[in-house]
Amino acid sequence: AWHRETAARLLYEGQDPAAVPLLEALLSTSPSPLGRLHALYALDGLQALAPGHLQSGLKDPDDAVREHSVRLAERFLDAGGNEELRQGLLALAGDPSARVRFQLAFTLGELKDPRRIDALAHIARIDAGSAYTRAAVLNSLTDGVDAMFARVVAWFAPDASPAPGQAEHEFLGQLVELVGARNRPAEIAPVRSYISQADSAVAFTLVHALGEGLRRANQSLDLTGMEALLDRAADLAVAQDAPVTTRVQAIELLGARPFETVGETLLSLLTQTQPREVQLAAIRTVGRFTAPEVGPGLVARWRAWTPRMREAVAPLLLARPERITALFAGIEAGTVRPADLSSVQVDFLMNHRDAGIKREAIRLLASRKPADLEETLSALLPAASLTGDPQKGKTLFLERCASCHRLGGEGTDLGPRLSTVKTAGKDKLLVSVLDPNREMLPQYLAFEIETTDDESMLGIVVNETDQAVTLRQAYGMETVVPRSRIASMRSQGKSIMPEGLLIDLHPPAVADLLEFIT
Repeated sequence: AWHRETAARLLYEGQDPAAVPLLEALLSTSPSPLGRLHALYALDGLQALAPGHLQSGLKDPDDAVREHSVRLAERFLDAGGNEELRQGLLALAGDPSARVRFQLAFTLGELKDPRRIDALAHIARIDAGSAYTRAAVLNSLTDGVDAMFARVVAWFAPDASPAPGQAEHEFLGQLVELVGARNRPAEIAPVRSYISQADSAVAFTLVHALGEGLRRANQSLDLTGMEALLDRAADLAVAQDAPVTTRVQAIELLGARPFETVGETLLSLLTQTQPREVQLAAIRTVGRFTAPEVGPGLVARWRAWTPRMREAVAPLLLARPERITALFAGIEAGTVRPADLSSVQVDFLMNHRDAGIKREAIRLLASRKPADLEETLSALLPAASLTGDPQKGKTLFLERCASCHRLGGEGTDLGPRLSTVKTAGKDKLLVSVLDPNREMLPQYLAFEIETTDDESMLGIVVNETDQAVTLRQAYGMETVVPRSRIASMRSQGKSIMPEGLLIDLHPPAVADLLEFIT
């Protein structure tokens, strides 16, 4: 590797045109894929790379050579670019290599040619199951979105083969959300027309996606002509005999209506008698409303909820100043106990950017005593030497841990997967649960984001780009926050996991939980 890299560096530094024919010969005759790949980049470094070289690279038997040839072709794709090169690129939409198709999806964004839409649609269909390739396709749709929509809805024709699956439905929703975010009437019109003819499940998904996209463009969805669909969604949202996936789609669609119209329906779904997916859809949908009635409505139901449900709802109450006011009223009335909030949430309130909220939080929460961790450890550590009942432990796991941890196919990925800590031993595992800040991995630090429209979010950062930050909260709920919307972002300096999580349990119950995990 050193010899190869050094030779490439010396060729670049020397800029000797005499090397060009030798590199061309290497490109056409070398039996080594790595040699042919280096020849391409060396020609590029000598400013001698030509469309003919790339046409050869696009037909190379090696996946990596084809992939990099696609990438290097981008500079030749201006309006007067080489037609043979364009045709060579378009032909790779059906390439057997997923990496080649992934790179091509990005490169086609540089091609100002209407034929690229067919190629992008073909890639999207082949790789519908790849979130990364779907994102690359959408990223390349600087124009031609309406044409892409026409190609994609053809997948859903009654006689389409193969029949579309969940991945294709997700891509269609993402595409329609892009249509909404672009907010161009000529692109929105065919979407609305298709919605009027689609079956309920698809229509629910598309109306929700279009509304979300328009919201990103600071616009609202015109519901004219959709009244019957929205009424159907309201009925299906509460229909116990309807498929859960259909109910979730219907619930998300209710977010397009005013809170005073659908608020009671959504809040009624926040009970343990409802399927978990239904509860989470209701939480997400309620959280999108800015109506002042949201906070009081949540607080009024607080006592009826289990600790697990309260854990999911608490971030909604902390998200907006008017909801925090309702939370404080609930604390004063005794409806909400300060102990119902985690130490991270209390710190957030006591250091809030709003001086009034900060002052009130200090008044109401300063007396909240953190758990004496050493005392709790002494009391519960004997559980590590007991033999517990794993079935009882599973019940406790689902009640206490599954909102943030995954084990044996149950739960969600907010904190570490517990299968990775089985070998640590019960005593160390118990210490980590009771005192998560003692040995904290940086990727599980709690971050607080304040937005320009007065919304607050707490969670862990799972992705950052130049354009947005993705925050994950309990139950795996993720929010993508555009950087243009972020007013401030700071680490809480603590784990997202609350301290003293098992403080109210006796050693035998803790032993059951440890037995199930290990």
